[in-house]
This record gives sequence, C-alpha cells and structure tokens, in this order.
Amino acid sequence: MTTIKTKDFILRPIKLSDAKIFFEAEQDKEAKRNFMTTPETIKQVEEDIKDEVSQYKKNKPTSEKFTIEFDKRCAGWIAINQLNTPFLEHKAKIDFCLHPNFRGKGIVSKALKEVTKYAFKKYKLKRIEGWCRTYNKASQRVLEKNGYKLEGILRKNKCKNGKYLDDAIWAIVK
Repeated sequence: MTTIKTKDFILRPIKLSDAKIFFEAEQDKEAKRNFMTTPETIKQVEEDIKDEVSQYKKNKPTSEKFTIEFDKRCAGWIAINQLNTPFLEHKAKIDFCLHPNFRGKGIVSKALKEVTKYAFKKYKLKRIEGWCRTYNKASQRVLEKNGYKLEGILRKNKCKNGKYLDDAIWAIVK
C-alpha cells in the first residue's frame, strides 16, 4: 500500500487505531444524512477496516482506502472503490468522509487531487466517478474544484427511511 505525503497532510494506509475517528466522522449528523448506512458501533468500523486492509494484499484489489492524516492526527478517509470490476476495469468511484473538527480547511479537496492523480496512474483508469446527494453542496464543490464535471442527476435514485434521494454524478476522464 502506498503512502502519499504532501506539505499539508499524509495519505497513509488505514489501521485499526483509526476506527474511533472514522466512527465519530460517520456518526456526525451531516455524514449520516449523506451515507445510506453508517456503522452503529466502533466494532463494525474495525471489521470494515480489517476487510479494507485485506485488499492491500491482493494483486487486483476492489478498493484502496487511505487515512487522511492532518497535523499528525487522523482526520478522516478517502477511498477508491469499484476497482478491477470485469468489463469496467477502466473506471472507479471515489468516496470520502472527514471528521467535523477538520472540515472547512480544504483538506478533502487537496486529498482528492492527490488520490485522483494516483488512481489514474496506478490503475491506468480512464474515468473516476464521485456520487453525492444533490443537497450535499460541500462534496459537490470538492469534486468541481478538482476538475470533476457534473454529468447528471439520478432522480429518486435511492430510498432511505421512506424518503427518495436524488444523486448527482460527477466524473473526471483522462
């Protein structure tokens, strides 16, 4: 697994000690609103981390998740998903989540820039997608600042707690 160092932060392999911050980040009101599901316990996050770490050992992983480390502290995560899918090997999907204490500092925007470059190069991708709710203006701005283009809106794409949600699909192509 790769570590990406910048002057502002480090993107490093995830580890079990990140579980508490990941859990807190995903329990935040905004995160819960944006994700379809969020973990109910730290133990669930630890199991997810173990599953992700197992991907590091594979020749053709389906995902690669990085801890965003800012000021020597875990601030959240960014992941490349849907890798090495038959007939879709040319593309992937990006996801991210930042702890509320670190939001509004441009960290995710800079992390996305680095991970996008890395994913295109390492996996020889032609396309990376970022999906977010239409009301999630912060995530849309992060994608837009990094050259992702809005390709469309999937209306009533998901149903959560009896409410239909619209998803915005953003993508960058090479």
